[in-house]
Amino acid sequence: MDTRQSIFDAWYSSVQERLDNWSITISDSLKDQLDYSQASLIAVERYLLEKFDNPMAGYDPNNEVELDAIATYIGEVSIRNLPGTEWYVWIDQSLRSTDATNPAVKVPNVTSYDVRGMIPYVLNVRTGNEFINTFEFLKKRINAMASEKPTADNITVTIENRGFAYQYMFLLTDPKYTLQQLQAWLETCYQKKIAVQKASLELPLPSHLLLHLGTYRFHFIHKDEDWVKEESAEMADNYRGNAVSKDQIRQCASRIEFYGDEDPQMDYFNEQFSLLQKLKDEPGLLIFDYLNNQFIQEM
Repeated sequence: MDTRQSIFDAWYSSVQERLDNWSITISDSLKDQLDYSQASLIAVERYLLEKFDNPMAGYDPNNEVELDAIATYIGEVSIRNLPGTEWYVWIDQSLRSTDATNPAVKVPNVTSYDVRGMIPYVLNVRTGNEFINTFEFLKKRINAMASEKPTADNITVTIENRGFAYQYMFLLTDPKYTLQQLQAWLETCYQKKIAVQKASLELPLPSHLLLHLGTYRFHFIHKDEDWVKEESAEMADNYRGNAVSKDQIRQCASRIEFYGDEDPQMDYFNEQFSLLQKLKDEPGLLIFDYLNNQFIQEM
């Protein structure tokens, strides 16, 4: 039986073949724009919107070969332009080959990004700039992370990387909100599971809180560097909804970044959904899905 690694290896070995086959099917004018620059993402997204007028086309098996090729191109733009970025799939011996998920673009210390999984959303919102906005966001995050000075704590403590799932930002409208406050809230929320040792909380770093649910973990990381407020201003400018005040978004100078370990079988989907639904009423927090550019209040 094929393993998850062998499935990924076969997919990865055919990256260029997939791109070459797709290039045969498109117009010369589009082909001329596919130079792997971030600007080419606009042309690719325009092509998607012109060819597919319904978000359900993103789930149609008849479109899978072309959509996989398009996702491959978009991923390659990130890989060729963002330092250290690579194709990635989380490998765990407990996972079956049937647990295989879309290969993701792994941006070191930032996120893993499922390009193929984003296509139905792009076909739904139809703004024409989702992929380039995501690319620019990731580029800024890489630059911001590079400028952060290491502390004694994060030199001596390493938190094992088990992939990424369920990624959100908690924008802090109350600048005095701390991880310790969130920890106290979580202790109350999970007190029954904590009492029977089905959950525990750990603060391995002053800026990194872990909620352990057996071997699975939810992560909460506090960020208050100067670039956070700059990104909040950009979020406010790009925000298309009306559930949250743009001025409120713009003033957030700190945030807590939330994600879970990779969860290919979505065993913890209901857990994270329930947790976020409860947290959305916590004073001082605005919960933002940054890849889909919307707040949880709108979902």
